[in-house]
Amino acid sequence: MQGPDRPMRRMNVTIPEELVEGLEDAASVAGSSVSDVVREAVSRFLFEGHWLGVAEVAQRVILSGGTNDEALEAVFRTHPGAATTLRSISWYRSRLRKDKPGVLTDAEVRRARERGSAKPAKRR
Repeated sequence: MQGPDRPMRRMNVTIPEELVEGLEDAASVAGSSVSDVVREAVSRFLFEGHWLGVAEVAQRVILSGGTNDEALEAVFRTHPGAATTLRSISWYRSRLRKDKPGVLTDAEVRRARERGSAKPAKRR
């Protein structure tokens, strides 16, 4: 994407104050500049469809057959300052199970792995 060899162009944009404060907080947590945070957000939006929130990160891991612990790890990788807990991840899984047939419980995922299944079978 961007890098020292890539040309960049300066742009001026107007952003509401509450968003600027959020960008400053994100930059502080990431140990980078606000410009870096904005570039990352725009890149993710353009190349990944949108900037994933905590719930979306957790749900992607769950839907791909991950455990609650793996979902929580993924959340912390993408959102280091998140206050998410295993209880939150359990709630996301419970919600998914209500909305999408076949989503396994965390225990079912773990049992399937213990049995050596490469990917847990979906529930019927």
